Amino acid sequence: MKFLNFLRPSDAVQENRVIAGWSVASAVFFVTALWGLDPGRLGLNAAIYLLAVFGLFLWTLRRRGRSLAANAYWIAPGLLLVASYTLYTNPFLKTINNLVLPAALAVFYGLAHLPPGQPYRWSGSFIIASVKRFFSPLAKINEAGRLFENVRRGSGTGKGIMRSVVIGSVIMLVVVFAVVLPLLMAADAAFASLMESFLARFSDLFEPVTVAKIICAALLSLITVAALIGWGRAPSAPSDDAAEKPTDSIIAGIVLGGILLAYLLFLGLQAKKLLVGQLPFSFAETVYTVKSGFWQLIALSALNVALFVIAYRRTIPAVQRLLGVFTAASLLLLASAAQRMALYVTYYGFSYEKFYACLAVLFCAGVFGYLTWCLVRRERADVLRFASLLFVWMYAVAAVFPTEQFIWRANVALAGLPGSHVRLYELTMLSTDVLGPVQESFDDGTLLTNGRATIQNSAGRSDEQIMDGWRGWIEGSREELTQKSWHQMNLSDVFSLMDIVGR
Repeated sequence: MKFLNFLRPSDAVQENRVIAGWSVASAVFFVTALWGLDPGRLGLNAAIYLLAVFGLFLWTLRRRGRSLAANAYWIAPGLLLVASYTLYTNPFLKTINNLVLPAALAVFYGLAHLPPGQPYRWSGSFIIASVKRFFSPLAKINEAGRLFENVRRGSGTGKGIMRSVVIGSVIMLVVVFAVVLPLLMAADAAFASLMESFLARFSDLFEPVTVAKIICAALLSLITVAALIGWGRAPSAPSDDAAEKPTDSIIAGIVLGGILLAYLLFLGLQAKKLLVGQLPFSFAETVYTVKSGFWQLIALSALNVALFVIAYRRTIPAVQRLLGVFTAASLLLLASAAQRMALYVTYYGFSYEKFYACLAVLFCAGVFGYLTWCLVRRERADVLRFASLLFVWMYAVAAVFPTEQFIWRANVALAGLPGSHVRLYELTMLSTDVLGPVQESFDDGTLLTNGRATIQNSAGRSDEQIMDGWRGWIEGSREELTQKSWHQMNLSDVFSLMDIVGR
C-alpha cells in the first residue's frame, strides 16, 4: 500500500501538504456540489463534504498521537450527524446543524488534546473559554495563510517543475486559442460549430459566479485550516479539581428555601389541573396555558441546575438536605411542564416545535436524574460535562430518527381520537420525507375526512375544493424530488421516487 504513504507523512512539511491539499479539495467540492443550495437539497453531497472535513480533523488528531477509540464518545455522535444527511431531508434539523456541528467540534476536539488520563472538570471558566475557542479561528487566519505559503515555498525541486508547467501551459493556451483554433474554425464549418459550443462553455469560467466560487473555495479552505489550528489545542481554562470554595450556607439556605416555597405554592395551584388532565376548549386560552408557561418552566429548570451546582457539597449538611427537597420540587416543576405539553400534543398534534420541546423535557429529566443520583450516592457532580454529552447524544440520535415520519403518523393517529383538534393541513410545513404517507392518506380519504372536520364552513365546499391545498402540496413535492440531482438525494428521496415510479 505504498500509494497511501502520503497519508503517513514523515515530517511537518509533508503533514502541512496533506492538510493544505485536503482542505482545498473539500472546499472545491463544497463550491461544486453545495453552492447556493437550500437545506432541503443537502443530501449525499453534504454528507461527503462534512465527512471530508471531519476526517481531516480526525486524521490530524491521530497524527498527533491521540487515540480515536478514547474519543469515540464524541466521534460517534458526530458520525451520526453526518449520516443523517444521507437518510432524511428534514430542513429544520439541517439548519440547526450549522451551529451545533462547529460548536461541538470546537469543544470536544480541544478536549481530545488533553494528555491521556488527565482529569478535567467542566466549570464556568471552561464555558467562557469554549466560547472564545469557538471564535478563535478568526485570529488564526494569518497562521493558516502562512501554512499555505510554507507549503508553496517548501516544494523544493518541484517548485522549478511547477514553474515550467505553468509557463508552458500559459504559452500553449495563448497559441491554441489565439492562432490555431481560429484558423481551423475558418477551414471547416463543422469544426467551427463544435468549437463554438466548447468556447461558450469555456467562457463560463469568466462569469462572476465562477469568480465568486473560486474566492469562496479559497476562503473556506483557509477557514478550515484556521479552525484546525485554533481548536487543536488543549483547553487553557484552569481545572477546579482542587478543593472547591465553600458557599455561604446561610445565604444558600435562604435562597433555596425562598425559591422552594414559591415552587411549592405554584405546584399546589397546579395540582388541580394535573388531576383534571384536560385543556380549555378555547384555542387562544390553550395556547396561553401551554406556550406562556412551558418554556418558562424549562428556563426555571436551567436555573435550578445552576443553583444545584453552586450549593452541592459546598454547604453544611442541613442545606444539603434542603437541596434534596429542592431537587425533588424541581422534578415536579418539570413534570408540570411535561404535562402541559402532553395535553397540548394530544389535543393539537405534533409539530417541529412540539417534538423538540418534548425532547427538551426528556433532556431536563435526564439532567435532574443525574443530580438526584449524585445526591443519593454523594458523588461529585460534573453537571456541565454530563449535560453537554447528554445533549450531543440526544441530538445525534434525534438526527437519525425519522422525525417527520413520526410527526405525521402520530398526528394522523391523534386526529382519529374523540374531541381531537388536530388539523392535518398544518403539516404541509413538512418536507418530502412524508410524501408517501401523505399520498396514502390522500387516497384513503383520511385527509378529506379531517379537512371536513377542521375547516370552518366546510359544508359549503366540494371535495375538490377541500383537497386543493393537499393536491398542490403533493404535486410540488413530486416536482421538487424529480428536480433534485442524484448527489442531492438521500435514502428517503430514493424511496419516495420509487413510490412515484410505482404509481
